[in-house]
Amino acid sequence: RKKDVKKSLFSNVKPQEKRWVKRLAEDEAFYKQSFDLSDHKCEECGCQLPTEFKDEEGNVNARWRYSHIIAKSIAPELRHDLNNINHLCLQHHTKWDHGSRSEMKIYEKNKKRLPKYFKD
Repeated sequence: RKKDVKKSLFSNVKPQEKRWVKRLAEDEAFYKQSFDLSDHKCEECGCQLPTEFKDEEGNVNARWRYSHIIAKSIAPELRHDLNNINHLCLQHHTKWDHGSRSEMKIYEKNKKRLPKYFKD
């Protein structure tokens, strides 16, 4: 019976949408694993990050806290690699993605974690 419900939920979903649904489920499982290993502090400034994995509506809380060191677009093979994640506040996630990452405290640590992706 459960199978029938699940099958009917996805019967009108196009193949490319099914891939997104699968990707979101894989991301959520990965974020949960990463969340469980975190001390819930920004690795750059130490501020408190949310300590609840999901919000009241059942969605992953604060997805921005999972900062990929090497962007998923550059190294998709590292998308679900725990070594490729920093837990950051929104300000520092934004700085890592769009600012002067080499000025950040976590820069040297990240270089050591994934040296082949850093060219100085």
